[in-house]
Amino acid sequence: MKVKGVKRGLSFLCIVVLTMSILSGCQNTLNIKFNMKKGDKYKVVVTSAQKITEDINGQKMNIDQTSKTSYLYNVTDVASDGTTTINIKFDGISIKMANENQTYEFDSSKANDEKDAQGTAYKALVGQSFIIKISKDGKVQEIAGVDKIFSNIIDTLQISDQNTKDTLTETIKQSFGDEALKQNFGSMTEMYPENKKIKVGDSWENKETISVGYPMIINNKWTLKANEGDILTMDVDSSIDADNSSEPMDLMGIKVKYALKGTQKGIMKLTKSNGFIQSGEVNQNITGTMNIEATDLLPDGLSVPMTIEGKTTYEVTKQ
Repeated sequence: MKVKGVKRGLSFLCIVVLTMSILSGCQNTLNIKFNMKKGDKYKVVVTSAQKITEDINGQKMNIDQTSKTSYLYNVTDVASDGTTTINIKFDGISIKMANENQTYEFDSSKANDEKDAQGTAYKALVGQSFIIKISKDGKVQEIAGVDKIFSNIIDTLQISDQNTKDTLTETIKQSFGDEALKQNFGSMTEMYPENKKIKVGDSWENKETISVGYPMIINNKWTLKANEGDILTMDVDSSIDADNSSEPMDLMGIKVKYALKGTQKGIMKLTKSNGFIQSGEVNQNITGTMNIEATDLLPDGLSVPMTIEGKTTYEVTKQ
């Protein structure tokens, strides 16, 4: 009789534990979606720092560059399918680039040299707005109005030399053109698992194709590390490979193609109720070569080994 009682007790305990485990699992699973509300307003600050080392025929060249851009988000519409329309305004831009021979600095909050056409163009960006549409799955569907902004700004500079105008336009578009912004803003939302409920400890994968700056393919593995209150904490561990399908870049008439690979690690904190980032930090370590195609001055072309150490941080505050 005692044995039967013990068995009944153990059976009952197993049922209780199993039931609690099932209920706990149901309560802790979630489906992350982009879920902003009309009228929501945020300030988003993105800071990027890179240390680049190039080896040109045995001579090392170190380049340090940092950029900080702040944006003001204003959600103007949310469609019935969840597509969110956001008016985004350039709120501030600062840039610093330095090597052994020279330093370039720009800060939109300070007066700039009128002879600095690039700085004047950056300063004219501040206060300008464009439109972005993001699906409920976090995919950037459309960016509108950026190229028109650039066209108007370049025209107002009244640059007579067409080559100078083209070079300046391309330089700015590398950081703030339609495609660059689509990829930059996508990195803050295109991280959700597709059609999958998750819980702490679960992992999923996605892929980013970067076509501006240094063309590359980033294979991300995300892991939900914590679910506390209205905050989700996610780790990302990525491999970086060259995008062999990309066309060579045209840098002032010189064709350049990058062959880069490396790793990326980071942490992101999201607001669970709307799926939007609160803060984040991503670190990259990249090695490879910059391959310059043959020119009259370089009849054999040139292959330049290079390394890149980069860090990008995100800071978001509700207005």
